[in-house]
Amino acid sequence: MNVLVMNPGGNSLKVEIASCSPTQQFAFEGKKLVSLILEDIGKTPVLSVLEGKHPSHTEPILARDYGEAATSIFHYLETEKHL
Repeated sequence: MNVLVMNPGGNSLKVEIASCSPTQQFAFEGKKLVSLILEDIGKTPVLSVLEGKHPSHTEPILARDYGEAATSIFHYLETEKHL
C-alpha cells in the first residue's frame, strides 16, 4: 500500500509517497518512493524533486493556488513517476 502525505506551508506544498506493508505501524517505516516540494504557489511556482533535503530536479509548474498546486502535483506523479 502506498501512503501519500501532503504538508502545506505558507506558499509551498511538500509531498511524500511511501510504500508500506500491512505489518508496519508507521509510514516512516516504509520505503520512500518520492519526495517533492512545490514552492512559490501563487507567484512563480517551481516543483523540485528531492533527494534527501536537496533538489535533484527542478521545473516550473502551474500553481495559482493550493487547488491547482495539488492538481499539478498529481499530474506530475502520474505522468513522470507513474504513481
